[in-house]
Amino acid sequence: MRKLFPSGDIARYAGIFVGLASASLAVALNRAAIGQLAGIDLSILGDRLFIGTIIGVLALAGSTIVLWIVGQIFHNTIIFPAQAVVKKLNRIISRVDSFTLELCTEADLDEVSKLASESFGPLAASADRNRYLLSIDERSYWKLSNKAKRIVGFYCLFRLTAAGTRAIKRGEFEITTCPNEYLRKDQKYYYKDIYIAGIFGNGKKAQGMIWGALNQRAVELRPTSIFARAASEDGLRLLEQHGFLPVNSKKSGIGELYRR
Repeated sequence: MRKLFPSGDIARYAGIFVGLASASLAVALNRAAIGQLAGIDLSILGDRLFIGTIIGVLALAGSTIVLWIVGQIFHNTIIFPAQAVVKKLNRIISRVDSFTLELCTEADLDEVSKLASESFGPLAASADRNRYLLSIDERSYWKLSNKAKRIVGFYCLFRLTAAGTRAIKRGEFEITTCPNEYLRKDQKYYYKDIYIAGIFGNGKKAQGMIWGALNQRAVELRPTSIFARAASEDGLRLLEQHGFLPVNSKKSGIGELYRR
């Protein structure tokens, strides 16, 4: 409809025709009185063909205006909102397409460890420790890469054994030193407590993407509880934003354990 009526020009011209045709019809219907006042013979205006032509012009111009109005309403109530939704979806798709989420390999751990150290300081695991943890569960480390294949985000997610969950509740769990008995090595992924050992995103887009990926993974695993340690100001803010509460109500803030 918008292509048929790209501007108000057609409606404007149709309005002019309506005005002229209306004036002509008014003169034709009152030709006797107007002719007497003007002193001219207007009897020709009473011709049926002339009046029919005027009425036809009025009908055509009026229909054009109505169609233009309908086109404007259709565009503003249906086409324009739909275009806005499509544009938003395209922006989201473009943003998603600019990143790739995949499992980390051992070759990625040096870069992941570097990013973690820069963000979490002494709370971050070393590269050797990360390699050891990856050997326990090869699906625990995920990376987010940009189009240049550079790692711009990651998350580490471990399944806990019953002993691991008890250690967290006691406040005695550190991913940098915990024994492997605290982490599950089997293939039982569902309905198990999980621990977020680290999450990082370079920039708001990467942060949003990596948190979305982590949430999706958590939904897939359907854990009983999710635990994490607040390792930075941003991390603490995000944990609180996502409904995490301190494991120990008397201990909160950076470095403390949280649970959802």
